[in-house]
Amino acid sequence: MAAEAPRALIVMGVSGAGKTTVAEALAARLAWRCSDGDDFHPAANVAKMKAGHPLTDEDRWPWLATIAAEISRVADDGGRIVIACSALKRAYRDIIVGRRPDVVLVYPRGSKALIAGFDKGDIAVPPPPETVKSLPLIGGQIFTFWELASTNLHSALSQILP
Repeated sequence: MAAEAPRALIVMGVSGAGKTTVAEALAARLAWRCSDGDDFHPAANVAKMKAGHPLTDEDRWPWLATIAAEISRVADDGGRIVIACSALKRAYRDIIVGRRPDVVLVYPRGSKALIAGFDKGDIAVPPPPETVKSLPLIGGQIFTFWELASTNLHSALSQILP
């Protein structure tokens, strides 16, 4: 039996890794809808992040369930979607993907040193202001992030900088 065609691509990684840029490019190329996972956060999570506090697992569970529900809604309606989402831990990815064979993780991979270099000005293109504001949170995300295991269904992409 042939593999089911993807209905959703989840572009994952820590803040500053290029998720949104990659997601937007993929969506444009494929003519799919594109969403940012941050848009699915409840107001309490947004307020917590704006105050500079990292989210806990308990903060994230409802957010992840909302993303999974959106994937199901779009796919069940016959659509396709690309979502940029941190998906830091395997447990988070398990919620987002569930048992759906039509959801594929895309990982724009950059070294921790490369991503952390955003706060030192070591890159050719400066990060957007919202990334600069969230630098204290990026360190926590880098510490929390679980690399994809070779057994995970995913696509690993090299990070491309100008």
